[in-house]
Amino acid sequence: MEATRPMKVLIAGGIKMMQLSLAQLLSGNKYQLLFADSGEDAIAKSISQSPDLVIVDLSLSGTSGLEVIRKIRSFTSDMQSVVHSNEVAIIAICPAGKDEALVREAMKLRVSAVFSKPFPLNKLGDKVKELLALNAQGGQAGVRTILVVDPEPRVRTLYENIFSDDGCAVVTVEDAIHALEQVEFRHLDLIITEQNLPDMSGVELLKSLNEIGKQIPVMVVSSSSSSEIVSEAKALGARQYVIKPFVIDRLKRLVQDTMQGSATPEGSPAPASANA
Repeated sequence: MEATRPMKVLIAGGIKMMQLSLAQLLSGNKYQLLFADSGEDAIAKSISQSPDLVIVDLSLSGTSGLEVIRKIRSFTSDMQSVVHSNEVAIIAICPAGKDEALVREAMKLRVSAVFSKPFPLNKLGDKVKELLALNAQGGQAGVRTILVVDPEPRVRTLYENIFSDDGCAVVTVEDAIHALEQVEFRHLDLIITEQNLPDMSGVELLKSLNEIGKQIPVMVVSSSSSSEIVSEAKALGARQYVIKPFVIDRLKRLVQDTMQGSATPEGSPAPASANA
């Protein structure tokens, strides 16, 4: 076990009452609180201080809260290409009057939790402690992460909208090579891959995952119902083979079942098509 160190929490926003309350809730030598009053300062401290958790007020002055989160995600993604590390947990604080569009954008950036003003500060403190405990155990930010592999930008956006609304973090790439990069440096709960990719097929991606020993649940999506391809995908460990066009609600149920471990491979395509 390495020597314990204080867990760093960066609070980005000029909410003095929240800062003071968190300072009381997180008192002691287990936590080190850092403060930033502007978006630019928050980005600089995220890079220089490497916090374990960032609380971002989306109504930040200067650089917006969403842009701060984008910059943090971009920086940590660059770092993960060099060293293996967990993605920093982020809590977003929304202005009064819950803005659903703003929440969706925050969820697409893989925030761990969203609080809308006003909210009980003790609830925020509890969530901070929960996420830091996960961090200390080597876990992720309390959100299930789905990797979507599809060459079509509009389809990737569709998946983002579907699963971000369900509280999942959605990472999208356009081909198998980028998918394998994400697999190497990120904890994933599920991969949804199109069968027809520009560099290799979804089945070939499954083979590559098996060769490098990555045991991640995979769902293959295709417009082809070829029994040969279906059988090969299932033999390689695909949890589901979904025929397009699919019914969104049925796909969402399959995804939830698969991530919870209750979905088992079947000998025929998963009944998520429009004809189901």
